[in-house]
Amino acid sequence: AVSLDNLKVYEIDTLDRSIRGNHILNIGNSSGGLIKTPVAPGAELMGYSGFNAYNGLVHPYHSSMEPGTGDYSFMIWFKTDPTTAEQTIARRFGNPTVTGGFLMRILSSSSLLSWYTRDTSSSVAVLNSTKPMDDGLWHHAVGVRDGGRARLYIDGVEVGDISTSANSHDAGTTAQLLIGVENTVNPHAFANPASVSTLTLARYALTAPTAGQVAKIYNDEKHLFLDNSKSTLYGTADMVTGLDYDNNTEILHAGTTSGRSDFQGLR
Repeated sequence: AVSLDNLKVYEIDTLDRSIRGNHILNIGNSSGGLIKTPVAPGAELMGYSGFNAYNGLVHPYHSSMEPGTGDYSFMIWFKTDPTTAEQTIARRFGNPTVTGGFLMRILSSSSLLSWYTRDTSSSVAVLNSTKPMDDGLWHHAVGVRDGGRARLYIDGVEVGDISTSANSHDAGTTAQLLIGVENTVNPHAFANPASVSTLTLARYALTAPTAGQVAKIYNDEKHLFLDNSKSTLYGTADMVTGLDYDNNTEILHAGTTSGRSDFQGLR
């Protein structure tokens, strides 16, 4: 005989669109979870807000996320209103014991964006942005561990480069990847939420993009944050049945059973 008590059900609406399909849990309390709103008026790309002590995005531990002595990176788009409160953008450490891992946050004292890396022997490297980031505008941030270096990019430009440990940065089997919140000893309560921030397009990878790749990603994606920017296939069908690229106009035509969508870059 088995008795179950205090059962919790979490919505998976934050999809991992890579080939791994490791979806993120949208953990919210009974009064409502995170809020999804367009990143600009009329835009199709959505951003997440409403992070607090009980609402956050959580990816459970998976061994495929451990970088060991290899490279890794985290990137995200964010906007933060003026604040003196720490805003956790992303965090991956063991709980309650912290070994290797990383943290990206907006510091409460200065509103600088901070990229923090740590190895399993507690060797730490920290890089900060050169200016406060709580201006209420969209920004693209990339934190990188590349061999024995840590790098931070803001809006496609490198703003810092510092030595970091080449030892293992594995966070351990108690680690989760949290977006918008910091974990506590209580698995269903969070600290330092991104309470006045909106986040979107979060990506974690066991590779380190080059400066040129970061600049291209930023310049390709910034158009998705314009008013009325469209970024999805027309209609309800998602199976592309025909493609054609116009070299003169640099437009990609994608056909589905619903009709045709014309893409210039990602828009």
